[in-house]
Amino acid sequence: MSNNKTSPLLVGTLGVFAGVIGGLLFAPRAGKETREEMIAKVRDIFGIYSAEFVEKFENVREAIEKKLIALKKTGTSIDSEKYMTVVDEVVTDFKSDLNTTKDGFEKLTKYLKKDWEKVKKAIA
Repeated sequence: MSNNKTSPLLVGTLGVFAGVIGGLLFAPRAGKETREEMIAKVRDIFGIYSAEFVEKFENVREAIEKKLIALKKTGTSIDSEKYMTVVDEVVTDFKSDLNTTKDGFEKLTKYLKKDWEKVKKAIA
């Protein structure tokens, strides 16, 4: 037997990278349309659009992805209910970092929960 030990971090990073590339290649919309949709979401959530708020939105999405990857590694099955719980937990963790109204948090949570179908396909 060989002593090839693949780092779980490397495998996870490659998986995320492959997911991003696959998402871009198989996306139903062009990049411009996707960016416009994200801008509309950020404006709806925060009331304005700026690079800072896009970054915060992306940070929340990345935190959700990391938490889901960690859960998947522990063997926890991820269904829609578990995903919704993770979204609620992560948004709650970011409340102090985000300057928005209660309505903004509800919209952010709503948008992220709508991503369940995309997440389900990615983790399948």
